[in-house]
Amino acid sequence: MRYQREPNDDNYESALTNPAESTNQDRTSRNLSWTVGLQEQFNPNLLGYLVARRSYRDGGFNGAVAPYIGLGSSGGNAYATETLTDAEVGFKFQGLVASMPVRANIAGYVDWILNDQRVAYTIVNLAPAAISVNVPRAHVEGIEFDGQINPLSWLQLGLTYNYTDAKFTNNVAYVQGTPTLFGTYPDTPKYSGSVFSQVTVPIHDTLSGTVRGEVYSQALNYMSSTANLNPGAVLPSYSITNFLVGVEDSKQGWTVNAVLKNAFNRVYYVGGAPVGNLLGINSVVPGAPRTFAVELRYKF
Repeated sequence: MRYQREPNDDNYESALTNPAESTNQDRTSRNLSWTVGLQEQFNPNLLGYLVARRSYRDGGFNGAVAPYIGLGSSGGNAYATETLTDAEVGFKFQGLVASMPVRANIAGYVDWILNDQRVAYTIVNLAPAAISVNVPRAHVEGIEFDGQINPLSWLQLGLTYNYTDAKFTNNVAYVQGTPTLFGTYPDTPKYSGSVFSQVTVPIHDTLSGTVRGEVYSQALNYMSSTANLNPGAVLPSYSITNFLVGVEDSKQGWTVNAVLKNAFNRVYYVGGAPVGNLLGINSVVPGAPRTFAVELRYKF
């Protein structure tokens, strides 16, 4: 039996009220993505813009479970296409402030997500498995800022900041036909950002040297959409410090940089397998330890 699914087909489940097992699974998605926007150059230094977008993430089938026809909410092994609609407004500035060069960008956005595709951990044939399910609706909004200033000809200071408020607004999804409450939005720290300072000084003729220090920080975040059912599925906040020392020859076109990442060897985590509600333990993936590297670049 073959079924070709059209986008936003509300009859997909109702047409298959008697799910039957079938290894011949097929689906077709036809979606139109679009972007519309306006921008205004208020003056030579300031640009404003407004943009709206629509995009999709195609649905599919979960190979880890029995191939029953239909979406998960009707006992099938399929998951639906995700639809994202967003709106963004922002401003870009580049010019002088109190005789100092300044560059700054700020944007605010709102995302509306339909059939948000998320991973659910469950037991299949007596073994843990990860399957894709659809959470009906989600809402994400936030602010992004980045800027830099040159208070002195040899000194550059910079800042980035991100605020994200993400949540499921209709949060009951079906895991193998069982309604499940998805209460936490994963992989999205509410706050993150960095600050840096960079010094660039002449060494000799066309040679210049650069020293840069940067600190990146982010707030705690959940590694599971159902951390409400698995309280241990949380990655703690962290901060790491990076340094760079480099030499550049502007005439010959070469650059040599020595880079030290995570200079103080902080232990932090970037993801994991949140299966504590199934097996009683969560595993996490640590971030890179202190790392030293040398970069060589040549322009020709």
